[in-house]
Amino acid sequence: MKRFGSALVLVACFLSSLAMPVTEMQVQQVLQRLDAELEVRDMYINKHQSRIDSLRLLLAQETEPSNVRLGLLMALADEYVAFNADSAVFFFDEGHKMSMKLGQDSLSVIFRLQRDTYLPLLGFIDEAIDDYDGISVATAYEGLEVAYYDAGRQMYSYISSFYEKYPEESARWAEKSRLLQLQLLQCLDKKSLKYRLNLGESYYSAGENNKARAVLLELLAEIPENTNIYARAS
Repeated sequence: MKRFGSALVLVACFLSSLAMPVTEMQVQQVLQRLDAELEVRDMYINKHQSRIDSLRLLLAQETEPSNVRLGLLMALADEYVAFNADSAVFFFDEGHKMSMKLGQDSLSVIFRLQRDTYLPLLGFIDEAIDDYDGISVATAYEGLEVAYYDAGRQMYSYISSFYEKYPEESARWAEKSRLLQLQLLQCLDKKSLKYRLNLGESYYSAGENNKARAVLLELLAEIPENTNIYARAS
């Protein structure tokens, strides 16, 4: 619900700022829809909490370190990402430590990258940067380049937002995010949704708004509204 509501707000703002003609009625329709979704906010929250409770129950039953337990830790952390960053970081960290014990080196790096991504949301900026810098993509395990660049892109984007009252500092971190996104694009399948999303975002970051609009509007027309990609594209 949080992502969907944010998407609707962004769509309303986006519509009102487009160079093409947009009527007041179109903006009002989006806002009315947002109001309707907010009225059932508790239902969305309860469903999300139910999924979390179910995963925690399953996790409690899997007391011994195993691949099943690792999968549950990843699923639980993912559920918490848009719900409670503190809990998300905790479970990503638990997954990292357990995967190390089990000798699951590639998975341990993925858990570690995910943990670093969200640490800045808790104020642990230096810790996130230091740990991320300690993972060299040149020596990373094969196939983890996408995870590496994507985590860095998001991490530095969060850090940039943290300094929004200090434009020069914010821009410095935003540029780091943009450069990692360009590297990410080189690793992605050009036909994938993830590539098109990141391409549109990279155009937007570079101030090429017409190109960004063309890519992202086309993407929005093809994907479900209740997805993270839709919210980001909005």
